Amino acid sequence: MDRRTVLVEVTQGPHVNRLFHLLHKERIIIRNVRFSEHDVTFEIKRSDLPTLRRIRRNTKARLKLRYDKTDAVLQLTTKTLIGMLLLLVIPIICTQFIWRLEVTGATPETGYKAEKFLRDEIGISVPLTKSELPTDYELRQRLMAAFPELSWVHFIKSGGDIRIDLQLAPETEVKTKSEEPMHLIANNSGVITHYFLKSGVRVVDTNMTVYKGDTLVSGVLEAGDRHVVVGAEGEVYADYWFETAFTLNKQVTYYTPVETSWKVVTDQKSYADEIKLPSWMRQYMRIVKEQSYQKHKQVLTEDNLETIILPLLHKKILQSLPPKTTIKAEKILHVTFDDDTVKGEVLFLVNENIATPYPIYQGE
Repeated sequence: MDRRTVLVEVTQGPHVNRLFHLLHKERIIIRNVRFSEHDVTFEIKRSDLPTLRRIRRNTKARLKLRYDKTDAVLQLTTKTLIGMLLLLVIPIICTQFIWRLEVTGATPETGYKAEKFLRDEIGISVPLTKSELPTDYELRQRLMAAFPELSWVHFIKSGGDIRIDLQLAPETEVKTKSEEPMHLIANNSGVITHYFLKSGVRVVDTNMTVYKGDTLVSGVLEAGDRHVVVGAEGEVYADYWFETAFTLNKQVTYYTPVETSWKVVTDQKSYADEIKLPSWMRQYMRIVKEQSYQKHKQVLTEDNLETIILPLLHKKILQSLPPKTTIKAEKILHVTFDDDTVKGEVLFLVNENIATPYPIYQGE
């Protein structure tokens, strides 16, 4: 029903009484009736206009109509109420979805493989509801287990967009190849997961347990009755549990990446990205992409075990382990909260290259 007001003006005459009579008979609500020397004015609802026009034809009254509040932005009508409801409901519904997923921070090949892994193995295909999206912890563990070259995975969320920033492990110095052929033996106990070999013969199959000092890859190739020394070279990865104690300040300060923005600067600092300008222009200005961070201060409690304490320990342990090492799972053995510190022990399931060269002695 349209409740907007229409101002009706009728010329004085005998038809006015009949007009009011018929309007009353049709149960039309009339407001603000005013009589003057020549005219009669009153107000009705816009939804009653069809009835008024039909009555006017019967009474032959001359009417002038003027619509009230024609300059109002919003009119109190059913359509307006429905529109306002949709304006409120649609954004709320849209915020429950992930509309764009972007993988950055790695080489194009790794980024493409990570996107394919998210789509095919984990089943993430946008748009999807936020409830269907696995937790950051689960995504990070599965990505780092699938891509050993990653050292960490950041998640940057903004509205319906999510950006997954892959952090590659730092490159190690290339060692000169030893002239002396070697075996590869285990420098730690664990369960073999996969090999990256350039030469040598596997001695242990995957999913088998080895102990420190066991031969993993032999540098001697048996060809019938002959033994050819080829040397073993490569990497052998294994899972093993690593236990460590930790002590943290109860009040911690940490930073999280928020967003990136382009800006013009004149300094020579390093930034996340930069647009290459002509050399003569770089002397005066640079167009760079800057990563903004948000500072957080937090007093640690038991509720922060999964969200803050474990990620901090995860990053700290990764920095102390060799490159390409990944942490596949964590288990907190115990934790105590004192007045100023948080102490405890945690068990990490580590996937690491446990192969180390071992000389091939004469006579083997």
